[in-house]
Amino acid sequence: METIKVGTSEEFGQMLGHGSEGEVFSYQGKYAIKVFPNYIWRHQPFSLKKLNRKMKKIEAMIGLEDPNVTFPLGFAEVPDDEKAYYMRQVTSNNPAEKAKTLESFKYELFDEEQEEILIKADAVLQRIHKMGIASGDIRDANIALQDDKEPIFVDIDNAIFEDYPFDIIPERAGALYQLYGGKATAFQDNDKLLFAMMALHLKTKDDRFNWGQDRDIIDEGVRRLHATGEAKEVLECIFSDALDKPYIGKVFQKI
Repeated sequence: METIKVGTSEEFGQMLGHGSEGEVFSYQGKYAIKVFPNYIWRHQPFSLKKLNRKMKKIEAMIGLEDPNVTFPLGFAEVPDDEKAYYMRQVTSNNPAEKAKTLESFKYELFDEEQEEILIKADAVLQRIHKMGIASGDIRDANIALQDDKEPIFVDIDNAIFEDYPFDIIPERAGALYQLYGGKATAFQDNDKLLFAMMALHLKTKDDRFNWGQDRDIIDEGVRRLHATGEAKEVLECIFSDALDKPYIGKVFQKI
């Protein structure tokens, strides 16, 4: 496990993304480094104790491999003694641009290429589930597109893995976790439901499926979803008792 040493912040390339936990920067054109600023993690709901546990989970995930997931490759030493790790960088067809994500499809007409990308992404979701991982933060912004066409799951460090829980349970997972019985084993089903809802929204542009925009009505939105004809069959497949219950890819043509 090689540690990358970054002398100054000027060595970083463009910012690739940022969220409530930290920021992601390009590094040498082939790596992405996620930095967890101390000023964020000193405050609730974050804490340095939780950050240390996150870094232990990241260490446990180093060595996991999948061509369509940006698993941690190693740690990074960065200025100001902040915690950081690096992963491979997802690239665009245009080297001067950041890679697109599924989020970029929101305002485009749905076509066969997008459907193929979603079915490929569903196959990736199946593989990480077989590794014992539950993402809990499935959304269009967290599925990047290598060369604008190959789905790559990013921001995987917040997932449940082995005996490490979510660092901070995402509200998307938390609401569904409560709604579907509060069983830890249900988190992978939650991933599948979230993915199905995202796919339905991308395909239909029906905002009944875009419940994540207003987190105060998540539970109500999911319950309403059960009453919509387009989603009902898909949800029944996902939450059936069958041992081989399908992921969205196998039922996508029913939508």
